[in-house]
Amino acid sequence: MRNFTIAFATAVFCAAVAGLPAQETVKPRRTARDAVFTTAQAERGKQVYQEHCVRCHLEELDGSANPTAGARGAPLVGGRFVQDFGESKVSALFNKMKRDMPSGQPGSLSDQQYLDLVTYVLHRNSFPAGTAELTSEVADEAWIPGAGGADGLQNYTLVSAVGCLHQDPTRSWMLNDAEELKDVKAATSERQRGFTFRLLDAISYNPEPHDGHKVRVTGYMVRLGAEIRVNVTSLEMVAARCGP
Repeated sequence: MRNFTIAFATAVFCAAVAGLPAQETVKPRRTARDAVFTTAQAERGKQVYQEHCVRCHLEELDGSANPTAGARGAPLVGGRFVQDFGESKVSALFNKMKRDMPSGQPGSLSDQQYLDLVTYVLHRNSFPAGTAELTSEVADEAWIPGAGGADGLQNYTLVSAVGCLHQDPTRSWMLNDAEELKDVKAATSERQRGFTFRLLDAISYNPEPHDGHKVRVTGYMVRLGAEIRVNVTSLEMVAARCGP
């Protein structure tokens, strides 16, 4: 009788497990880092940009962030681009262009021209080209990443990194081509480079003499939307020149 009870309970358990829905495999999110356009498409986009967009957004795509040019177009590169479109689908950039641009003639280009423009902007933001062109379907499934370089860190963690100190056209101090941020309490390890962080309260540490120098910054990491910032607590020169 005891063996029958165990066998019956086992059968009931197996049936219950069999009735559970299979766990779905979560696919990694596709992003603009996954080569969602081609070099030829970005070149077509450049031609469209030169014809319809350069007057407002300028040759370097820095637009209104360039204080000497008097441009009215929003910057399409750098930190402002990350703030505006980071953690959004590529289609959000496409829809914004189609709805608002060119200035005075919104929606006057073909969908293909807008897609090509999107690829040129992605290219100028250092996203890689691949073997397949960007389509509306891909734009609606691929994401524009937010700022990297602080994976796994919580807001207000005390961090440090070495990078190139630079004042941008809006007079904000930036740490360019920087190491990824690390908790100052963590063991030292090899770090990836190439990140950009906006520095808060850098002016308190007399940054002007070190513009264009390699510096070590320590401070508290703060996420603001898709951008990562460092509230500076110390700033020291590492080398008189930027670079490896």
